[in-house]
Amino acid sequence: MADLILVKRPAMHKGEIGLFVDSETFESEFASIKNGVGLEVKATQPRSLPQMRHAWALATKIANSGVLGEASQRETMDYLLLKARHVRYVTTQFKGGTETIPVVKSIRFAAMDQTEFQRLYNRMIHIVATEILPEMPEGELRAEVERMAGVATPEPQPKRGSRALPKPVSVIPPLEAGDTDVPPAPTSVSAAPSLAANMAAGQPPIQRRRP
Repeated sequence: MADLILVKRPAMHKGEIGLFVDSETFESEFASIKNGVGLEVKATQPRSLPQMRHAWALATKIANSGVLGEASQRETMDYLLLKARHVRYVTTQFKGGTETIPVVKSIRFAAMDQTEFQRLYNRMIHIVATEILPEMPEGELRAEVERMAGVATPEPQPKRGSRALPKPVSVIPPLEAGDTDVPPAPTSVSAAPSLAANMAAGQPPIQRRRP
């Protein structure tokens, strides 16, 4: 059974809404499902979806690196949980004595709260950075896991064709006939004829246009 984390969002075609794989972490598992095959799905919402995707991206990173041989994503996750001691111990009795073995506990959202999962994830990161991939700095590892998890993937933008905003209305009145938007050159006070001089010469007073 494949463990997948899907995101519900609008599809690329109008009116469609579905569950989609939005990161490379789960692409191989999703590709193993044949088209047209009916699936039984139980939809649950983890306590922190981005952080859950981080954990699976971390397992995918290690599985793809080959440091654990041909371990699958699921096997790598179990290995990390075992190293982080997220286990319960089962004792089996048989002839001649008993045997106690660790069994990996579930990390599903119903099995532990967010605080516990945060501590577990930090332990997993520390183990990978110090024991499994010691040549990779922890900061670089976290950045790579975040990229693989696709938590920064932007939401799909709505298609064009939405109602356009109205054009802004100017509050500046339009120019009247004969007006110009270039201001006239300034005239010195001494050169400008006075109103009294014009009236004495029988000329009409100067018509000053409002700016």
